Amino acid sequence: MFAPEVVCASACAFALIGGINRHLETGARYGVHQFTGVRANIGDTNTQITVVLLAIYLEEMGVSRNLLDVASLVSPDQLHWLSQDEMQRLRIDNMTVEKREWTLNALDEGTVFTSIVQKKPGPQSQVGLAVVKQSGRPVLVITFVPGEPGFHELQSALKALGTIPIRLVVDNKEIAEYPGGWWTTRKDAVIAELPLSPQTINALRTGRVLSLKVPVAHAFEQYDPSLEFALDGLARFLSAVLK
Repeated sequence: MFAPEVVCASACAFALIGGINRHLETGARYGVHQFTGVRANIGDTNTQITVVLLAIYLEEMGVSRNLLDVASLVSPDQLHWLSQDEMQRLRIDNMTVEKREWTLNALDEGTVFTSIVQKKPGPQSQVGLAVVKQSGRPVLVITFVPGEPGFHELQSALKALGTIPIRLVVDNKEIAEYPGGWWTTRKDAVIAELPLSPQTINALRTGRVLSLKVPVAHAFEQYDPSLEFALDGLARFLSAVLK
């Protein structure tokens, strides 16, 4: 973590990317520019090799390769200071949680549902919640997309989550617990479809924060979908979904 007023630029910018969890507080400065040799231009061949190696490095650390494009437009004797938005968009800062809002949507056949999707800090896996009626009953659909997509990652996530109970907590009060065995794979995600009782629905209507708690073992923390979701605006959408 880089505190306010701390400056990280030039070679430091790429050293920082080596961290697994990266966060720059408001006021910290992060600057990039073209790279060059200590005494002179390193030549076209070495430049191309360096760019390829840096691109591989960025990809391995979950940072967008577009950072190289940003740096290439700035001469070696100048610096481009990235904004907070740029640092998050390029995934340099991967620990700031972008708060999302619930939205109202409809499936092709007309079924209405309300949903929210957020990224987890660090691994940048994606966790989505949706409330929909299935066979006339309300269901909470949890969707988990690992930060590193692929068939083997999905199978690993399914194995890690398979027997773990799922707890729903609203405003620090548990409202529902489901034993292990709810998770399945579908396309590029691991999902769980949980029936919602009237009491659980009421807690979602009136609460402020929903905490999804799945106590995954530390060795499999990259597959942990545990996350908090603001409940602002959900109540009015539930009326449309459950009517």
